[in-house]
Order: sequence, then structure tokens, then C-alpha cells
Amino acid sequence: MALALAVLIVLAQAATGAFWWRLARGPSVRVLEAAGMGLALGSAAATLSGVLLVGIAPAGWGWAAPTVVTVIAAPILLSRRPGLLRTWRPTPWRPALVALVISGGLGLASIAVNLRNYPLESAGTITTYHPDMTFFEALSTSLARLGPSDSIFMAGAELRYHWFSYAWAGQVAQAAATEPFVVLTRLLPVVALAGSVLIAVSWTQRLTKGFWAPSVAGVLIVFGGYVGATYGTILNFDSPSQALATVWMLALCFALLGTLGRRATRPRVLAGLLAVVALLSVATTAGKVNSAAVVVAGWGLVALVALLRREPWTGRAWLALGFLAAASGIAYVAWISGPAEADNFGVGTLLNKASSVQGLNPSQASWGIVAGTLILAIAMLPRWAGVAWLVASVRSRWQPFTVLSVGTGAAGILALLLLSGGMNDSWFALSASAPLSVASAVGLSRAVRATAPGRGWRPAPLIVVAMGCGVALAAVVLVLWSFGPDRSPTLRWLGPLVAVGGAIALGTLLARRRTPPGARRATGLALTLVILVAMAGLGRVLSLGAGSFAVQPETGFSPSEFSPFEAATDAIDQQGVNSWSPAQVGAAAWLRQHVGDDGLVATNIAFGSLVPALSGRTMYVSEIRYLAKYGRASRIDDMLAREEATWSFVESPSAATATPLCEAGVDALWVDPDRTSTRDWAPWAAPVITADDVIVLALDPSAC
Repeated sequence: MALALAVLIVLAQAATGAFWWRLARGPSVRVLEAAGMGLALGSAAATLSGVLLVGIAPAGWGWAAPTVVTVIAAPILLSRRPGLLRTWRPTPWRPALVALVISGGLGLASIAVNLRNYPLESAGTITTYHPDMTFFEALSTSLARLGPSDSIFMAGAELRYHWFSYAWAGQVAQAAATEPFVVLTRLLPVVALAGSVLIAVSWTQRLTKGFWAPSVAGVLIVFGGYVGATYGTILNFDSPSQALATVWMLALCFALLGTLGRRATRPRVLAGLLAVVALLSVATTAGKVNSAAVVVAGWGLVALVALLRREPWTGRAWLALGFLAAASGIAYVAWISGPAEADNFGVGTLLNKASSVQGLNPSQASWGIVAGTLILAIAMLPRWAGVAWLVASVRSRWQPFTVLSVGTGAAGILALLLLSGGMNDSWFALSASAPLSVASAVGLSRAVRATAPGRGWRPAPLIVVAMGCGVALAAVVLVLWSFGPDRSPTLRWLGPLVAVGGAIALGTLLARRRTPPGARRATGLALTLVILVAMAGLGRVLSLGAGSFAVQPETGFSPSEFSPFEAATDAIDQQGVNSWSPAQVGAAAWLRQHVGDDGLVATNIAFGSLVPALSGRTMYVSEIRYLAKYGRASRIDDMLAREEATWSFVESPSAATATPLCEAGVDALWVDPDRTSTRDWAPWAAPVITADDVIVLALDPSAC
């Protein structure tokens, strides 16, 4: 019942967004476009509203304000524009439905496979969750209930983090009263899949009539990846922020391009589109800041090219850039900037590069790390390959869509080359891959239609042969991947080079054997693109066969490639907990029943988020691992003092050690019995739950 209510909430948000997008765009909207953009706009508006109205709207229903406004305003607006809902742009349904079935099927299959690692209930200990998922779940609850200026991890603290996706999940979970992890691991992936595919399919159909182009765009987003490298999945199940931010980012790029269309010459239409741009800029920035960064860079290039070429829409391009930059900047300053560890990236250093994590460096020497970084960049290109046709064509070279694609891709690659962050330096290129998947599908479709057109849905035999070559090359790359850094010889780094080099060679050979001499160059390029995109479309298959990918031989990290790990703080607890038992689930249920939403819980599991994730209760202190990084630097001493006070009481209960907890208003303590030998806390606290792996104590303030 709770999950059904959550689905109804999402549908209400989507309907809200679809109405306003329809109002802004007019009769040129297609049904699928309205659905996809509606989901993006509705979820973004609901999230922002919920954040701004937290503590004001009753029972945490601040997210519903846009829907309420829409219900009130819609009859008035429809009476003035009665044809608004009757006139739609015709939708080519056959290719659209094929794309939805293929992309949706692959996406749902990927979600189903991942769900094996995320059971909601178990008779035994649950050990398969990603280490960050408890943090994400607790953060979702925190943002829905407390807003961004307080934290469930530590009462009175603040977390400077890109968290909009988690705020959305928490708001839906709170309104529908779902159990922990239901929205985060069940509903959010499906919503991200639906929104991304709907926008990609409708956007692609606006730009090309190719039957298979929408399917290619959808497959590249939901199933594609890098060729000869991993971590290339856009809809990353273990990163809800990346998944939902992809929907907002795609919608943002689509809305930005809309400001340059002919209808946007009307002031009312332009004003509506700029409002959409501002809202989606906030959501994208606060959802995944690297996604906003590549969009700002890409649109900045569009505005610059327009100025240099004196395009008639130059003024609108710069106006849209102003709204994009201002909204993104405000969101960044308001909610993300200023964490305790602001320098999460190294700049210009060869330590902790993404290529080192993936084992793509031919050598541990400096030249090998540089070469490995370039090889990783090459591994990213097949998914974007279709853009090459758009750039090569004089007709499309300077179109805003092409320039935006080039700008976002260049920003992603530049971040990869200049930054170091383990794998964080590759997230920019991963984010850019969402709109670039659409661009690649459009470019590929135009290339095929120009050089080897098929008949309706049936591709030309030459294209089928090229696709077969792509599958064969992907198998070769997968074999090379198995020769990782712990094998002799080490050949993993050859994978991307073999993929791209083989695609060029096979595409050229096929063109020379099958086409007239005058058409060989164009056909060779088109076939090469087909081979590359076919390999990229198998990204999830390559990831499944990758096994381990970090450079972690038994002797440890290579010092020439990685800096040593340093603890973030001098905290007592340095041990994360990522598994839980039925007894601990029962202990969390007791806390939800007996400790109010405004209550406080202390624990000696302070390094991670297990207790707030399961119980949903505000902690005296927890999640030191991330509070030390993303909290305010001024609160670190208080954080460590609270941990010290908790451990002092758990280890040595007395009136003196109980007093700080009583003064702070702590109602209960969650004790990990494996971390202490103490079993008697009378008279200051009494056990209400005792199990092998958890003890819950009710604190008696009168005894302090």
C-alpha cells in the first residue's frame, strides 16, 4: 500500500510538470516529451518546494505545493487557452514504442539484477548493500524531515553535499510512509529509467527520422558504457544521485536548446523556458554538481560560437547562459560550497588517477600514468562516436545541438586529464555521456541514412555486418580486460586502443569492398561509427565480465600511482558497518516507536550511518566518515567531543559520563556489544533490547 501511494505521488508530480511544460512549449509538444519533461520538472519542483517549506508545511508535505498550485491554476489557464490540451505534435509511434520496449526492458533487467544485492528483508544478516547506501538512506530521511540546515547524523550540524536526489527520495518516502530503502532502491531507479528514456526518445525523434535512432539513444543511456574500461554506467544503481540527476540534466539541455527555437522569439514563451532552465539548473547542480558543470561549459561554448558567428539567436543564448550560471551558482553557494574538505580533487597531479584505479596504465612510471589517462579517454569515445558525423557535416557543424555536444564532451575529457580523485575525476565525462548519447544516436542515424539507407525498420546488410564486427571486437576487448595489472603480461590497457583501431580498420575495409570509390570515405566513417556505437552499447555486458578492476595486488597500492590513505579525523571509531541482522532491524523499529521525531539517539557505531538509516532518528553523533568531509570545519571539534562523550559513558558509566548525554537530551543509546565489554549501565540507563549484535538502552535523565 505504501509503495502504491509513493507511485501515485510520482504520477502527481509528473502530471504537474507536464502541464507547465505544455504551457511553456505550446502545440509543438509530443506526448512522450510531455511525459519525460513532466517527470523531470515535476520532481525538481517538488524537491525544491519540499526543501524550502520544510518545517512550514504540515507533516512534511511541502513537496506538494507545486501540485496544489497547478490544480488551482489549471482551470483558469485552460479557460483562456482551451486548445492547450487538444493540440499535440504527431508522434511517430512505431519507432518510439520499439525504443521504449528495448530501452525499458534492458533497464528493468539491469535493475532486477541489482536488486539481488538489495533485499529489504532477510532471515539472516544482510551484507550485500553498497557501503554508501546506508548513508544515502539516512540522508534522504534527514533532508525530508529536517531540511538542509540540520542533520540526522548529528543534531545541529550541516552537510555540504549534492543531495537533491536524496531529498526527493526522502520526501516521497515520508509522504507515503514506506519502510527504509524502499524508495531509494525500488522506486528511484525506475523513475530515473523512465524519465531518461522518455526524454532521450522524444529528443531524438525531434532531430532525426531514423527508425532505430531512438532505440540507440535509449540503449546508450541505460545499457551503454565505456569500451575497454568500466565505471561507464550512467544510470548507476549504486549512485542514486547520478541516476536522478541524469533526468534533470537531460531535461535542462533540452530546455536550453528550446530557448533558441523560433517559438522562443515570443517573450511569453521565452520567459517560460527561462524559468524552466532556472529550476532545472538548481536541481541539476544540487543533484550532481559535476553534471551542472559540464552543461555550463557546453552552453558557454554555444553562446561564444553564436557571438563569433553573429547568429540571430545570440542574445537568447547569452540570456539563457545567464539564467543557467546564476541558478547553478546560487544552488552551489547555498547548499554545496564550504565543506570541511573543500579540495576533493588534485589538480595537475598523477596520483590517484582514474586510469590507475582501472588498471589501464601501461607502466607505473609517470609516462605510463599519462598514457593510461589518454587510453581511458579513448575508451569513453565510442559512446559519443556519432557526434563525429555531426561535426563532419557542414550542415550540422555549427548547429547549437552539435556545439553543445562538443562542449559538454570536451569539458568531461578536460576534467579527466586535469583532475585526480580516484574515480571522481571521471564523473564529469560520465555525466556528459547522457546528452551525448542522444547526439551520438542522431549523428549515427544521419550517417547511416546518408550512406547505407535501409528499408523502413530493416537496416542495410552492410550495417548489420558492421554491427556484427562491433560485437566481435567487444569480445576481444573483454578478453584483453582479463589481463589486468596483476597478470603477466599486462594487456588491459590495449583494450580501448584495439577497439578504436579495429573499428577504423574494419569500417574502412568494409567500405572499400562494398561501396563505389566516390562514396568510400563517407561510408567508411559511417561504418566505423556503427562499429564503435555497437561496442559501447554492450557496456553493461563488459562490466559484468570485468571482475575486480582496481590496482590492488596483494602487496597493496603502487606508491607511484596512489597517495597513502589518511584518516579524515582522529575519531575513536574507524570501523564502518555495512551489514545488519533481524535483531538490529527490530532494535531500529523499537527506536521508531519509542523515540519521537524530535528525540535523540547516541551510539558507539559513530563511523557510519547504520543506526540513523534503519531507525530514521536523529543522532547525537554518527557518520563521522562523511561529516568530517562534508560538514562545516567549525563543527569537527564538537563532533569529536560528542563521540568521546558517548564512548566514555558506554565504557565507564557514571554520573559524570552520563551528564553530557542527559544535558544534550539523549533518549536512547544503540550499543554494539562487540565494541565494549560493559554490560551494566544502571542506574543511568536500562537495556530494553539485548541481542548478540545490538543492545538498546533507555536513558533515565532523572538518574543523571
